[in-house]
Amino acid sequence: MLTQAIRDCASVDYDTQAKAVEWFISEDFTDFCEGLGMDVYTLRESMLSLVTTPSAMLKKNAEDTISSLRASFWQKKTR
Repeated sequence: MLTQAIRDCASVDYDTQAKAVEWFISEDFTDFCEGLGMDVYTLRESMLSLVTTPSAMLKKNAEDTISSLRASFWQKKTR
């Protein structure tokens, strides 16, 4: 769910991007993050800064963000 929302933030389709941003600022996103033990404010800030990335770098930055999150989850799991 989170991975797709991050990719949607990097979408060239404005409606898709707007829906993803709406989710990142919603109460549902806050509940989602809290349920996973994630820092909602840091993640929200990262997602909103992703949207302001120049379009030439947007997809790469989205995939880098996804990779970082996966690594973070993996580290939490193995501790």
